[in-house]
Amino acid sequence: MRALIIAAGRGQRLDPFTRRRPKPLLYVAGRPILAHLLDVLPALGISDVLAVVGYLGEQIAAYLETRPGPAVKIVVQEQLLGNGHAVYAARASLEGPILILFGDTIPRADLRAAVESTTAVIGVAEVEDARPYGVAEVDGAGRVHRLVEKPAAPSSRLAVAGSYYFPDGRPLRDALDDLVAGGAQAARGGEFWFVDAIQRMIDRGEPVGTFRVERFYDCGTPDHLLTANRELLAKPVAGGDGDLVAGGAQAARGGRDGLPGAESGSVILPPCAISRQATLRDARIGPFVTVAPDTRISRARVRDAIVLPGAVLEDAVVDHAIVDVPPA
Repeated sequence: MRALIIAAGRGQRLDPFTRRRPKPLLYVAGRPILAHLLDVLPALGISDVLAVVGYLGEQIAAYLETRPGPAVKIVVQEQLLGNGHAVYAARASLEGPILILFGDTIPRADLRAAVESTTAVIGVAEVEDARPYGVAEVDGAGRVHRLVEKPAAPSSRLAVAGSYYFPDGRPLRDALDDLVAGGAQAARGGEFWFVDAIQRMIDRGEPVGTFRVERFYDCGTPDHLLTANRELLAKPVAGGDGDLVAGGAQAARGGRDGLPGAESGSVILPPCAISRQATLRDARIGPFVTVAPDTRISRARVRDAIVLPGAVLEDAVVDHAIVDVPPA
């Protein structure tokens, strides 16, 4: 089985935080978004992994080289023509069983049940307002008969949750070939949409079902990123390069058993994820704070926040915010 992670987009809704780093490398709950996706693959027995990169793709490639385990193969989307075109860029690898994950969406789901399916399945979650998402319309037999991207008046509350499994990637590859050859992006603002390729599969009689996603985090806006940070810190999972702090308030002690960069006078109010490569001095951190590597926080109060790599906070009060290095 192979996994394909789509990590090519510009992330315009996250500007200015995506000016210096690609969206999949933004931190949430102690690690990059991309790490949350990669960390679930070993439990599924998947070691053949590809990542489609585009905007600032060299940073993603460099990050992947630092991770232990099997190397992740890189595919470059030369032109940023939408998520469907990003999958098309990896068309040579669309054969056999394949799990596709979008690099800006963190699902909480039983992916093992998905990859054991004998038919194509897409992850869906029931939401209150489906207008910002792709929407799946399902028939009485549980099969998807129609997919609509960002409908003004949704006929369903089943949002497509950025996770897809195909027991055989060839029908998807054929649908993508037709989509791109037919110039379907003209009606989509110059982009090819992945749901249009799946719809072509459905129209040709390919069975496509669904699997339920308990919760998914679309990390495409600052507010959504902060929501993901809060909820994922409240229910931590294994992995990451931070210290997940639980229990009551505690002093941020340094030394071998604590945070190497912590000095006396700092207090952590959990839950937080604080990198061992961060420096704290007379700081009050938490709750719901991610502090990324190579950051310095001095004489500051920080809560409900994400402090991105390299940021410096001094004599500040930060609440419900993302903190980054000032733009050049």
